[in-house]
Amino acid sequence: MSDSSRSHSALSTAPLRGSAMIGWLVAATLAIAGVVLVAQFLRLRSQASLAVHQAELAEIAQAALQNELEIEQAINERLLASSTDFDRLRTCVLHRVTGSNVASPSFVVLWDPSTHTGSLHGLADHTEPATSEFRLTAHLQSRGSVATNALVFQSRVPPDFSRGVFKFVPSSGDVIGFTLTIVPPEAESPAATFLGYFSR
Repeated sequence: MSDSSRSHSALSTAPLRGSAMIGWLVAATLAIAGVVLVAQFLRLRSQASLAVHQAELAEIAQAALQNELEIEQAINERLLASSTDFDRLRTCVLHRVTGSNVASPSFVVLWDPSTHTGSLHGLADHTEPATSEFRLTAHLQSRGSVATNALVFQSRVPPDFSRGVFKFVPSSGDVIGFTLTIVPPEAESPAATFLGYFSR
């Protein structure tokens, strides 16, 4: 082979190597772009799937809340339909008696004289010791204007007291008020007395 044919052969392979490099670069770029596009597609598909699951969970939560609301409304309607006639109830607000002063109300007694039932409601948080006792006394007024007292109930104070229901049939006279005495355990502190009469 002559020098001229060798130089011609070297010149002819040089453009082939450059075009082969360009082809490899294009192929590598397309492969990288394909990988990036597939990764992007998979990410978007998983985000869409997550959004669908979140929407399903939100629908389930909304349905559960709707069911709770419907149950609560049904219970309230039943309670209203079967509840006590509130016009018959008499209200007795019990104030703490400290010496000659009367403090703010602490308890309320709702009394139904036709059924001889009542309920005692705490208006403020009471942190009475668990060994304390409640003594509820009714003030009675007889037809001859003689006032007497009768013990309605005596019970230990529940630690989470907010309301208590009782039944009391007076032996004579009408109930005109109540006194609640909270008796603490021995030798801790004096008893707390709450007194009230019906407002109407």
